[in-house]
Amino acid sequence: MEDLKPLEWLNNISILDQKPSTAPPNKKKKLSLSYLLQNFPSLRSQFRSPSRRPSFSYATLILLALHHSPSKQCSLSQIYNWIKATFPYYNSSSTSPAWKNSIRHNLSLNKCFVKVPRSAGCKPGKGGFWRLDEACEEKLLEGDNF
Repeated sequence: MEDLKPLEWLNNISILDQKPSTAPPNKKKKLSLSYLLQNFPSLRSQFRSPSRRPSFSYATLILLALHHSPSKQCSLSQIYNWIKATFPYYNSSSTSPAWKNSIRHNLSLNKCFVKVPRSAGCKPGKGGFWRLDEACEEKLLEGDNF
C-alpha cells in the first residue's frame, strides 16, 4: 500500500495571501427595456438564420412578446407563436421543444410576469393571459436591467 502524501502544507495556506482574480469580467451585458425596445429591429435582424440562437434570455423574449401585443397581454400560446414567428431558430425542426418549458418556468417564477384570468367576454380557451407587472415595467423603463 502506498503512503499518502502528508497534508501539513495545507495548514499554511491562507485565503488572505491569495492574489485577486484576473479573470475577465462577465461580458454578457443586460439590456434596459428602453434600449431594447428602441433598438429591437436592428437587434432582431442579427437572428434571422434558423441556425442562430438569439442571445436574449427567455424572460426578455417573454417581455418582448408582451410588449408587441396590442393589448400588452398574451396567452401562453400567443407568446410561443410570437417567439417562433420573430426568431426562426425556435421554429426550426432541429430545435428541441424544451425552450417552451423554459418559457413556462420563467412566467411562473419571475415576479415581473402576472397571470390575468380570462374575462367572460374573451375568446374561449384554456388558461389565462400573462402581462408585465406595472411596477416592474416602470422600473425597467427608468433604466433598470432585466
